[in-house]
This record gives sequence, C-alpha cells and structure tokens, in this order.
Amino acid sequence: GQTLTLTGLHFGTGQGTINFTQSSDSVDVNVNVTPSSDTSMTVTVPSSVGNNVTAGNAVTIKFTNASGFVGDGANTTVLALPSGGTITTSGNYRIHTFTSSGNLVLTKSVACEYLVVAGGGGGGGNDGGQDVSGGSGGGGAGGYRTGTVTPSANTHTITVGAGGAGNNSAASGADGSASAFGSITTVGGGGGGGVNNAGSNGRAGGSGGGGGGDDGSTVFTGGAGTSGQGNAGGQTGTATHAGGGGGGGSGAVGQNANGHYGGNGGAGTASSITGSSVNRAGGGGGGVGAGVGPSTGGTGGGGAGASRSTSNAVAGTTNTGSGGGGAADSNAVSERAGANGGSGIVIVRYDVTNL
Repeated sequence: GQTLTLTGLHFGTGQGTINFTQSSDSVDVNVNVTPSSDTSMTVTVPSSVGNNVTAGNAVTIKFTNASGFVGDGANTTVLALPSGGTITTSGNYRIHTFTSSGNLVLTKSVACEYLVVAGGGGGGGNDGGQDVSGGSGGGGAGGYRTGTVTPSANTHTITVGAGGAGNNSAASGADGSASAFGSITTVGGGGGGGVNNAGSNGRAGGSGGGGGGDDGSTVFTGGAGTSGQGNAGGQTGTATHAGGGGGGGSGAVGQNANGHYGGNGGAGTASSITGSSVNRAGGGGGGVGAGVGPSTGGTGGGGAGASRSTSNAVAGTTNTGSGGGGAADSNAVSERAGANGGSGIVIVRYDVTNL
C-alpha cells in the first residue's frame, strides 16, 4: 500500500507499465501507470508485491512507456515491518500494545503516537477492630502520558510497571512501578494511607494516594500527583471513624471522605489510540470508617473501597494503571486489607503510509 514517486527521463504522458520483479520470491507483477509528466510518476505498491517479498530482499522496479521504450530499472530493498507487543490495525494505523515489558523494533524512523501508563498504587491497610480509627486511603492511579515522538530505526525498550500491593497489615499501600517507552517515563501511583491506631497521609505518585482516617481529631491529606501525569488524592473525613480519602486519577483529584464515608477515586482519562475510546488510570476508592456504603473507584478501572460488614476492597483493573481500594475499619480480616493496584500499559501507533 505504500506510494512510490519515481523520477527519470522520457516517461511520456501516455499510459505505460511498471514491473516489480524479485526472482527469489517469485514476484513478477505489472501495474498500469500514467505518468504525471515526462519526468515523474507515482505508483502504489500492490499487495501481491508487498505481502510476498522477504524483508531484506531487493525489488527491481522498471517502467515501459507508452511507446514501448524500457527503462534501466532501479532496485529498492524491502524493510521488515516494526515488531513488538500485540499488533492490531485501525484504519491507516498499526498499533503495538504492550501489557508486559518488551521491545519495540522500528526498521524505519517514523512518527509514533504513544500512551504510557504506570502501575497504580495499592490501597492502605487497616488495624480494624471497629475502634476509633477510620477508613484507609485508596491507591492513586499510575502516571498517564500521551504525545508524539519520532524515534530512530532501532530497538526501543518498553517497560510496563506493576501495580502496587495493597497492604494487609495496617500500613500504607505500596506505590506502583514506573512504565516507559524509551526515555518517556511515567511515575507509579502513590499508595493509599494506612490506619494503625492513627491515620497517615497518602503517598505521592503519578497520582497521589488518599489519606488514611483517624478518629476525627486529625485530618490526613492525600498524596500529591505528578504534574502532567495525574492528580492528588483526597483527604480523610472529620467524624469519629472517619472515611479514607479517594486516590487521585489521571483525569481528576481523588474525592475527600465525607464523615464515615470513604472518598470516591478520581476519574481516569479516555484515549482512542487503539481505535476505540477506553478509559484508564482511575483512582481507588477510600475505605469506610463505620457502617456505611462503600466508595466507588474512579472511572477507568479504579477499585472500590472496603465497607464494614459489606464488602472487601477491590483491586485496580489489570493494565489500566488504576489504584486499588482502601481498607475498612472492620473486624473481618478480609475487609481490613487494602487491594492491589492495576498494572500499567504502553501503546504505540503509527500511520503505515509513513513507513
């Protein structure tokens, strides 16, 4: 499907024939072409040539004009298509999706659009016991970056960050790990604040984790987000058995807790890099501090917070970079464990007509 421009002499202006020949691949294809001038013409390489010539082999291109004069011909070497990740197409775009670390091998320097999302932070754990402590913070979403770059024809390292572990021992959730496309990196999401007799602030990250609640005498803040990659987490409530703050999302800050209720996770961001709109990098919901309904995770895969005697914290969705939900102040062991953050993702696409 690539369009070639051929220049030379004495092409004429009537319809002639371009021949593509590659003997070892048994390719011998003619295409009728009318030159645009006596010295120039364009031709689209037919699929019967492009799909059958081995990368690294040279194709001879020769024009016979309308008067029957045959040109000297020219050789061009066929490049291999870029490789790496799971490859799909949408319109003119060829898309490489990496759900785990690997290499993008470019055989030609070409403008590439990218989406790089780091792993989400884990939700904070809780000492439970239904004492005067409150809910734990939701994990922040992994850093989220988009843009366009023109890398060299080379092998480029792709790193897909893991989600941070939710805490099950009354401490803050672990931060997510960084993702990268070559030198383009994103910061892992911050872990949600844990609760162990007292609360704690959320951890900073691509998006910050929510604060872990206390008995209302102290308000704990959410962790800061990274500029251009995400948003801050929410703070704890002010009531006895205060709710935990929601983790920040790539598209919005994590919500503050409201009394016993945990804050909802911040919203993620939609991208159509794969050809359809998909939300990713939502923040985890904060855990509740008393017997009220659970928070929600941010759109894009954020996990819901735990609720006493109702539900466990929910993990961030795999390969969205979303935060895990925070734990609740509960007697149930499972409800006082924070949930894991979701792993990240890297997607690269380019227009095949530029290859």
